[in-house]
Amino acid sequence: MAHIPPLLVPLALMATLVSCWLVPRVITLALAMLVIGFGLIFDGIDLIALPFLLILGFSGWWWAQKERGLWRWFAGLIFTLTSIALFHHWLPGFNNVPVIDHLVLKADSAPFTLYYNLDKPWVGLVLLLTSVPLLSSGTQWQKVFRRALWPTGLMLPVVFALGLIAGFVRWQPAWPNMALLFLLNNLLFTALTEEVFFRGFIQKSLEKRWQRYSWGKFGALGLAAILFGLDHYSGGPVYMALAAIAGCFYGWSYQRTGSIEMAILTHWLLNLCHFFFFSYPMAV
Repeated sequence: MAHIPPLLVPLALMATLVSCWLVPRVITLALAMLVIGFGLIFDGIDLIALPFLLILGFSGWWWAQKERGLWRWFAGLIFTLTSIALFHHWLPGFNNVPVIDHLVLKADSAPFTLYYNLDKPWVGLVLLLTSVPLLSSGTQWQKVFRRALWPTGLMLPVVFALGLIAGFVRWQPAWPNMALLFLLNNLLFTALTEEVFFRGFIQKSLEKRWQRYSWGKFGALGLAAILFGLDHYSGGPVYMALAAIAGCFYGWSYQRTGSIEMAILTHWLLNLCHFFFFSYPMAV
């Protein structure tokens, strides 16, 4: 497990993500600048990473502007390519913090490694600051929560039944070591970032692009889910297929509620059930 100083940077980044729901955007932006400063001081971020963060932020902001035109689509392309590179840790200058190293969490499960990533979460933060609307009242939360129950309730038996049939997971209920570290990371750095990008950016953009067609919403949901599955290529074809199927339910929850929060929580709930009740990350 990492020492406290390296953990300061990812924990500060987590707090900054949460602040998007609690404080005005200008304060969240100021917190993001502080996180970059902490990263430079505590070797979480190197100077070479700053141009990439600038490109990500500027292209995301430009895309969020209402004007149509070639330059806006070019900004969207740059943002997408930069986001993919950050998702897969292809860009230099981000010193991700190892938390769990090749640990077998449960019997007959593959070894698990966990990093608190300092590159990928910036994608979610930029979108939350520029273009993704958030819930702002308890009444809104209650309304969308009720509407999310149907897709979420159907998702769990379908995805895990397919996972069991494919032999990807086995029934292994347990409370693994490092569970709290996993829960925090999975909510803020995994579920939040991936849903904001694939649903709040990709799916939403495709819906607007295809809104004139009767199949537009279904096409946007399906393509975003397929891209989400492809993004999990490192886990193999079965994992990619299961991720794509799960992505359909995340996208359905997002469409049904109009709330990125429900897509995030649906995603997180599936991951929690996987972590606590089945072999994790996969059966061997």
